[in-house]
Amino acid sequence: MIYAPFTPVVYTFVQVVLKPDEQLPVITLWTAGSVLAAPVGLAVAGPLIQAVGARGGLIVSALLTIALVPLATVGLRGRAGDTDGR
Repeated sequence: MIYAPFTPVVYTFVQVVLKPDEQLPVITLWTAGSVLAAPVGLAVAGPLIQAVGARGGLIVSALLTIALVPLATVGLRGRAGDTDGR
């Protein structure tokens, strides 16, 4: 249930942050990425879990998530500097 509201939250964020003419390309790319994420994730996770086990796979996933936080922070700060009154 933790991830149940994820998609509505993302779509609400897109609608609040982006201009109407920017929303369609972003949602299209988001959907394409989501559709590709499952098979790519399975292709990567299978060998990873076999190599390091379930606990190791979760640790690798956690470390990758933590490593991406600075990148996301930079992106969000850059976006905050581009405000146009919205």
